[in-house]
Amino acid sequence: MRIFRRLFLVAIPILLLGSIGLLFVTRSNPVVLRVPKDDTIRPRYYCVLNPFRDKGPELVAAGYLDQLRDGQVQSISCCVGECKYVLDKEKEWPIQSWRVGNRSDSAGTSNIVYWVKRGNGYSQSGYEEEVHVTMIRSARGWQLQSFSAVY
Repeated sequence: MRIFRRLFLVAIPILLLGSIGLLFVTRSNPVVLRVPKDDTIRPRYYCVLNPFRDKGPELVAAGYLDQLRDGQVQSISCCVGECKYVLDKEKEWPIQSWRVGNRSDSAGTSNIVYWVKRGNGYSQSGYEEEVHVTMIRSARGWQLQSFSAVY
């Protein structure tokens, strides 16, 4: 019995340190685990994010989402391409809250999927829709390259 107890006391710290070390080594992968909330055609994933990831793209994107929540829809006008209706829809159904649904990084680009809740009677209470944000790294830091949403 003592052998099992000692083995257990030694194994737990090793597994814990090994897990933390693995997360640190794989910090280039921002998502550790994606769990679907439901089994619909477009599942609303919940993400477990790597605590060692570069949080820069998310911070800049959250700044834009804050501006949209405050009604400053012109902040994304440069990044919606020819889909100018997005600005009208953002005015009509402003974002109230958001959470990260997925994130993938590659060579100075970060694609982030947010699940947002909208105001002004948008659908049912607590309903979430997708917002896709692409961030690019430049000499001045992370910048918004594109913004698209499902309405």
